Amino acid sequence: TIRSPTGEIIFADVHQISQAIKNIPGRTSSAQLEISFQTSIPALGFNTYYFQAISEIDIEKKSSIERTYNEACILQNQNLRIEFDDQGNLKNITNRRKNFTVSFSAQGFYWYTSFPGNNSGPEFQASGAYFFRPLTPTPLPVSNTRNITCTYSNISQRASIVYNEWASQEIRLYDGANNVEMEWIVGPIPIDDNLGKEIIMRYDTDIQTNGLFYTDANGREMIERKRDYRPSWNYTVYESVSGNYYPIPSRVWIKDNQR
Repeated sequence: TIRSPTGEIIFADVHQISQAIKNIPGRTSSAQLEISFQTSIPALGFNTYYFQAISEIDIEKKSSIERTYNEACILQNQNLRIEFDDQGNLKNITNRRKNFTVSFSAQGFYWYTSFPGNNSGPEFQASGAYFFRPLTPTPLPVSNTRNITCTYSNISQRASIVYNEWASQEIRLYDGANNVEMEWIVGPIPIDDNLGKEIIMRYDTDIQTNGLFYTDANGREMIERKRDYRPSWNYTVYESVSGNYYPIPSRVWIKDNQR
C-alpha cells in the first residue's frame, strides 16, 4: 500500500523485475518486484510517499495485470497506439490525437565488428569504450528470432522483447502519456569468437528526413546534422559509419515535412 503526503491511498501496479535485470553482473539486490504509480512533483521540489509492505497473496488479489506471450499485441492510451506482430517486431506507432501513423519496416539490436587496431597511430585507433569505430559498414542483427511478452495494467502497458541471453528491450506506455518510454539492457557482450562488437539499436521508418537529423549540443541547443556533410569545411568520408554518429547528452530528433 502506498499513501500520499496527506495519507490518501495511491493506486499502484506491481510488476515482476525482468530476468534481464536480475542477471546483470554484480547485482546484489534480492528485490523481485517493482512498483509503478503516478504522481505530480513540483519543480525543484519533492513529495514524500509512505510504503507499507503486504504479502504476495494480497498482491495477487489486488493485481489486475494481464499478459500475452508471443502474440501480436497493441499498447494504447488516450494519445498513442503502438502495434507489434507476434515475432516482436514494432510495426506502427499512431498519434491518435493528430491521426497519423509512422510505420516501421525493422526495429531491433544490430552489431558491427569493432576495428581491431593497436593504437600506434590515428589510423590504427582501436574501437573502444570512448571510440566508436566499426570495421565493417553493414551491421548484423544480434538475433534472428525474439520473444515478446505484452503486459497490461491500469497504469502502464508494456512490451518486453528478449532477443537473446544478453540483449533485451522494454517498451512502456503510461496512462495519459504523450510519449513512449524505451529501456534496453545489453551485456555482457560475448567475445568467444574473438570479435569485438559495437551494439546499436536501429529503427527503420517511413519518415522522409532528406538525410537530416538534429542533436543537442551538451543539452543547450539543437544542431542540424546531415549525413556525410559538415557545414564549416569540405568533408571527406573516411569513416562512413562512425562519421555519422554523434554523442547525445539528452535528445535527438528527426522530422518529416509532410507530416
